[in-house]
Amino acid sequence: MEVMRQTRGGMRPAGARIAVTLWFALQGVGCGEPSVTPGVDAAQGCPIPVGRSYGMRLNVAGPGIGYDLDGDTTIDNAFGELPAPLLDQVNRDVEASFVNGSTFFVLQFGDWSDPPSANDADISVNALLGLDADTSTQNNFDGTAQFYADGSSFDLNCDLAIALDRGTLVDRFMRTTATSLAVPFLGWQTISYRDVIIEGTFDTDYTFIDFTIGGTLPVCALSAANASGTQPGSMLDVLVNNQAQTGVVPDIDADRDGVEQLIGDGASITECIDGDGTHIVGKTCACDPRMKDGYSLSVVGQGAFARIIGAR
Repeated sequence: MEVMRQTRGGMRPAGARIAVTLWFALQGVGCGEPSVTPGVDAAQGCPIPVGRSYGMRLNVAGPGIGYDLDGDTTIDNAFGELPAPLLDQVNRDVEASFVNGSTFFVLQFGDWSDPPSANDADISVNALLGLDADTSTQNNFDGTAQFYADGSSFDLNCDLAIALDRGTLVDRFMRTTATSLAVPFLGWQTISYRDVIIEGTFDTDYTFIDFTIGGTLPVCALSAANASGTQPGSMLDVLVNNQAQTGVVPDIDADRDGVEQLIGDGASITECIDGDGTHIVGKTCACDPRMKDGYSLSVVGQGAFARIIGAR
């Protein structure tokens, strides 16, 4: 399933730069409350999404947590191999962004029964970017939050642009997947994920969901994503040129010809080596059609029920 749709809308130490990279990669996954009532927000002109929504707070999972994405019977989570102090720094930075931020990743279940049922063999799962609808950050994850849907959450037909495969619910355990998932972040770029799996378990009141998300960040997509809104270079440049310190290397052999390698000069990508040994020279080599591999990333966290009250 291809879900990418047209939407509306200086040097740092190695640890700090990696933290920035992951922060941007992750920004951008209630007590019997009734479903949101349909309506139209005049400013945006798109209907308010109908269903139950959950604001998500995320952390990079540690080693051995996630999914077998490439079928080799081992858990894939390249970023879980970060040195413990750096992983802790990344997660503290990410957590601070949720506590102090105003934009949140929101899972939205569009045709779930009301009141919620513990079992559903075919449930609509979408995602949107939520904007905090009040001046308080204290209620964003306690089950009483109110968000606006950011305009980039909609395509030109006013459908939610970030769609996943239809999901299942079995005894409050939810599972959904997406072959390709493009998530717009911060209004100035899109991060693309591949072969995504999302699993989570709701509490008995359906106020909270504990979840794990796993997927692959393709090298070409990372080469097109800025390391920050103002810094030169791409996320891939940062990862490759700091991999000696972090231990994070491409690990998903998507085309089954051996895991690819990327070479940097300390600042940029200079060369790629395909899994079959072919050398591809140049700063844009990561997007050569022969380069198919990527980095696995698993995140864990909790979602809390939130009302979507409009669109902006």
